Amino acid sequence: MRTTADVLIVGSGAAGLTAALNLAETHKVAVIAKGALGEGATSWAQGGIAAVLEEGDSFEAHVNMGRSLVALGRLDDSIPHFSRAARIDPHSSVALNNLARAKFLQGEVAEAIPLYEAAVAAAPALAEPRRWLAIADLMAGNTPAALSQLERAVELEPFSQEWRRLLEGVREYERSPAAAAASELRGRLAAEHRNAAAALERRGETEEARIHLQKAQELAGR
Repeated sequence: MRTTADVLIVGSGAAGLTAALNLAETHKVAVIAKGALGEGATSWAQGGIAAVLEEGDSFEAHVNMGRSLVALGRLDDSIPHFSRAARIDPHSSVALNNLARAKFLQGEVAEAIPLYEAAVAAAPALAEPRRWLAIADLMAGNTPAALSQLERAVELEPFSQEWRRLLEGVREYERSPAAAAASELRGRLAAEHRNAAAALERRGETEEARIHLQKAQELAGR
């Protein structure tokens, strides 16, 4: 297959991918890698060009690098960059939202939710973090919380038909017998976890009891 590009970048490490991401806004970019994209030296980097160093540490560089790695499916590699961006600017909705999305795509929904919540708190007038928080809440079984976020997101962007349709679908589900059955099941599971925690406490197994209590609280809060 023949491919044409305005810019050809040799190397798929941190430097090459960051350059490709920045140039892609105005040029058609092609990247040549010596093997599979996950086999570069970036994950082994100990400084130098493959890292954003303390002096002149750049929020934008970490966010851009994280996004490029997510686009390549390298979620594990993206998380340190988004985490560093969030440390540079702890109140940045951009950093928090991207970190939450990477966790979410890894299937770590429970870890993603508080990050999405922090992103919403950092930028309450933005619809995007609320939308994805709603999706995460739905996957966690917290339909009322998802409804609340979707309603506010649609208020902020009333012309988004996609999210309006999703909001109507969630409202319909909430009124259905299936939602009531799911709520009853969660209540029973929470009770089982509380019973297990009590039994473990009596045996002095406090750490295991704490885990069961946490599960019960999660289920009760949905």
